[in-house]
Amino acid sequence: MRPQRKPSTRKRRRSHFLHRLARGQAGGALVEAAIVIPLGIFLFLGIGEFAQGFTVNRRIEAAAGTAADLVTRQPSVNTAELNGIRQMLDEMIRPFPTDTL
Repeated sequence: MRPQRKPSTRKRRRSHFLHRLARGQAGGALVEAAIVIPLGIFLFLGIGEFAQGFTVNRRIEAAAGTAADLVTRQPSVNTAELNGIRQMLDEMIRPFPTDTL
């Protein structure tokens, strides 16, 4: 059998460094934070946008139902009454913009 040679000093240093690097956890918390913090911010802002969209949807549905109810109760509706209903609906939907409705 051939006698085993000792690894060179350079190989031992590299092996020792890689072993320490694999075992080390000094930067683990930083890496976890770098992954988790953006996801948390994304979720927080996404939930806020979803809630605002849900609120707008509910207000518009309520305003449309109210307008339909007010118009169908009258035998005839003139322009002045429609403008009054429009102003009331704008107040129902406020603080959201009503320019495009």
